[in-house]
Amino acid sequence: MLADSLISHGSKAVLPEPALVGSPSDGWGVEAYIYGYPLVTMEMTRRVMTNAAEPKGTHGPMRQFVKMRQYPTAAFKDVTAPNADTLYTVAWLDLSKELWVLSLPHMKGRYYPGRQLETAGGEAG
Repeated sequence: MLADSLISHGSKAVLPEPALVGSPSDGWGVEAYIYGYPLVTMEMTRRVMTNAAEPKGTHGPMRQFVKMRQYPTAAFKDVTAPNADTLYTVAWLDLSKELWVLSLPHMKGRYYPGRQLETAGGEAG
């Protein structure tokens, strides 16, 4: 309980110093890497792909869709492992202030995949 954790010093109540459990050799580095690496790579990918004033090629500013009109070549390094047989449409959206509604036309029996990723690399939708 929080009340049990409070230590009184005169008229002020303060929390005690947190005790570290275990040591770095217990896997802290591995856990930090597993948690942090996807965040770092996703942020670096965002910075590379949004470093443009207008949508062109594989780059475009935040909040704008980029339609990649050619299949990625072996020289394409914007993302870690793109599919070589997929034409991508990409948008980097900041949903912290407002939501976006994506409306797609009826595809008349045609198949198309759609993925939404969140910053840590997991599926968002």
